[in-house]
Amino acid sequence: MKNPGTRRNTGLLHPAACLGRIFFYLALSLSLQETALADSISGYLDYTYTQQDIQTKEASGLESDQETETFRQQYSLTLDKTIYPNLKLLASGIFEKSKTTSTFSSSIFAEQETTVTTTILRPFIDLTLRTPLYIAGIGYNRRERKDETSNAPSITNVNEEYNAVLGWKPDGFPSVNLRLSRTNFYDKDRAFRDATEDYVTLLSEFEPASYLRLRYRGTYDNIDDKLNELETRTVNHTGSAWFTEKFFRGKVLLNTSYEISRRTTETTAGGTGDVALQEFPFAGLYALDDTPVDGELDPAPALIDGNVAAGAGISIGLPGILGDTRPRNMGLFFVNETEINTLYVWVDRELPIGISSSYSWDIYTSTDNLIWTFRQTISSAPFSSFQNRFEINFSTLTERYIKIVVNPLTPGAAASEPSFLDPDKISVTELQAFIRMPAEDIKGEFTTTTHHYNLDIRTRLLDNPDLYYDLTYFYYRTESRSVTTTSTLSNSLSASYRFSRVFTGNARVAREDSKEERGDITAYITKASVTAAPFRTLSHTLTYSGRYESVPEGNTSRSSFFLYNTAELYRGINVYLSGGLDFTELETGRNQDSTLVTAGANIVPHRTLALNISYTSRDTDESGGGRPDSSTLSRTTDLTVSYQPFRSLYLFTTLTWLTETDRKDTLKNYGVTWSPFPDGALQFSFAYDENLRTQDDAKETLIRPSLRWKLGRSSYLDFSYLVLKSDSVTEEVDTKIFSTNLRIYF
Repeated sequence: MKNPGTRRNTGLLHPAACLGRIFFYLALSLSLQETALADSISGYLDYTYTQQDIQTKEASGLESDQETETFRQQYSLTLDKTIYPNLKLLASGIFEKSKTTSTFSSSIFAEQETTVTTTILRPFIDLTLRTPLYIAGIGYNRRERKDETSNAPSITNVNEEYNAVLGWKPDGFPSVNLRLSRTNFYDKDRAFRDATEDYVTLLSEFEPASYLRLRYRGTYDNIDDKLNELETRTVNHTGSAWFTEKFFRGKVLLNTSYEISRRTTETTAGGTGDVALQEFPFAGLYALDDTPVDGELDPAPALIDGNVAAGAGISIGLPGILGDTRPRNMGLFFVNETEINTLYVWVDRELPIGISSSYSWDIYTSTDNLIWTFRQTISSAPFSSFQNRFEINFSTLTERYIKIVVNPLTPGAAASEPSFLDPDKISVTELQAFIRMPAEDIKGEFTTTTHHYNLDIRTRLLDNPDLYYDLTYFYYRTESRSVTTTSTLSNSLSASYRFSRVFTGNARVAREDSKEERGDITAYITKASVTAAPFRTLSHTLTYSGRYESVPEGNTSRSSFFLYNTAELYRGINVYLSGGLDFTELETGRNQDSTLVTAGANIVPHRTLALNISYTSRDTDESGGGRPDSSTLSRTTDLTVSYQPFRSLYLFTTLTWLTETDRKDTLKNYGVTWSPFPDGALQFSFAYDENLRTQDDAKETLIRPSLRWKLGRSSYLDFSYLVLKSDSVTEEVDTKIFSTNLRIYF
């Protein structure tokens, strides 16, 4: 067997030969720019060549070497034509073909060579008639992907959609918007997938007065899985009304809304298979948090708005230099406990296997959106061949809050797919929950009716101090196999008063009475804060919050005191110091006492230099509840220094010291980016990044020089060479990637 550390002749294109092709295509493409037919015709040609070599040496002595060579060509043509003043035709087509040859060898396995050829065809056409009164349109798009692998049969997956839209928006009358689509999912041989989905949605909105808004939404969804002889038909009707008005010269504000929804699902099963029934959450949630076992998630409405094409403001792509690498916590809130065993995470683009398989997903659940319980890790969730989504399956959970935690893309994973464009722009668009059940268990018709009512009345009692009385009422009822009802009535008083130029106070007291399936719940809530701002550059805030709750299982209480201090000592020097205590008693009798301290400084002594220092300390003691006492601690110190003496040079370093109950670690990151000719037609850049971790004696070094030749009109020719070395006590990985990319717009 050949030594895996030596270069072999794999029969692939030599880089010089490939560069010859690139320059041939360059000359051809430049000539095409001069002969563009019309302003309404545009497109581009894209050629990418990549050569990659990954050598691995494990601590056990096992060595391996993987060489990969890829040539990808892509052609795009778009026609944008206004046929008549209100009639517009948009047509486009993308043809892409790539060939990847990989050779793998190791000290215990013989050399293996694999060739994969992928061909993708994506035609699209849309004809739209649009006026201020109405809109009508028809469209067709298709995505056909053929994968040919050596020593294996080829697979061709097709996703084609026919769609139509008809809208009417008259002044003073209800608007109507009707959308119809038929989507076929199948492989060419109909061996693995052969399904058709018909989807119809009707939306009507009407605002008869400024204080009243009405809406109706009806959907019809029919999925016919021909291979499994399984057909699922879902019809949903939803009616909503919102009323908002002020009374008594604006002293009383009334907001109220009511929504009723009826969903009927009919399942016909002639064979075997599973049916995924979607569960609709009340709210979407999101937070950046590297301690996922505790902490509240914030509302994220875009995460559950039903639009799987638009981003929800959550990126799981490559963070980049000094980007936020904290885990992404994406969650769902259900009013009642709901059974879930499948989550779909939609993203805004198709992901290659090297990227999609690099993500690991952690599942957490909670009863209050504060304390989270780890449930399961999904090391690699499958990415759909037909749609841009991860499908995450796990053991059935019954909870009100569920979240999925994922880290953003790592440089190593991004380097595994060098031909994947814009690895930093992977955006989550939607999070959906399902309960997957055997078709035999839900044959026939299944109907669910939900009622959701909200009432919010705010009354101003005094002008000085500002004193408000708030009454809110929430009612939710679900009628399906069984009937569940949840309601919450809240009465509260809130006050705000400015004692002087320096001191301001705020306070709120409330009582919440809830009725749930598990029984009645009563909660008393208190919040108060005092802020002192003697100077514009100095501020102190003392806060108290408490919640006492009586639940069927017992009584719970939580109270906290925090002091926040911020100061601008000099121009460009800002410091902060905060600390607090948190006391929690659970219904089980378990006590949790925590102490939190944070401190830091942001220093900008010169416009080219910035320093950030932060320190966080958290100690938690637990006792009682029939369990042994325990203590945990966490200390984190961060130091970041960045220096940009001129626009073309950027240097930075980040040091992190971690101390936990059973772990100590030091993380170091150094980097430099240099672009000596940022405005010229020929641009060179050099990036160096080094990460050190003491716990497992790990070191990761990234070196990447690159060259871009601007050809005009956004066209360019790129060359880059990446060296990525990763050393730890378990293995050494040496990655080298050469890549060149030519893109011509016309």
